[in-house]
Amino acid sequence: MTQIEKAIKSSSKARRYRLQFAQELHKHDLSYLQLECLHEINKARYQPSHLADNLSLERASVSRVLKELDDKKLITYIRDTVDRRNVYVEISKKGKSILNSIETATS
Repeated sequence: MTQIEKAIKSSSKARRYRLQFAQELHKHDLSYLQLECLHEINKARYQPSHLADNLSLERASVSRVLKELDDKKLITYIRDTVDRRNVYVEISKKGKSILNSIETATS
């Protein structure tokens, strides 16, 4: 097999993977940015501003995405019990279930 044939085959596999991934996002009514935020929140509890900084995104963009995820019941907001001014976001059971579903379908 030539290098060109290998590159074409590799590109074809990548294209199939991207299509499958896009279909999973569509199935769960998620954008890539929503998935990226959900995936990051699954790792740890974040304040929205820290999540934005960690993902190198504008705070307004993250705020919008978090509202969309909250509307879909994929995250929950938690108030700090010590300092009630602080708010954190956590992934919900439904959010974890969707992440696991996407991971399983695309692996």
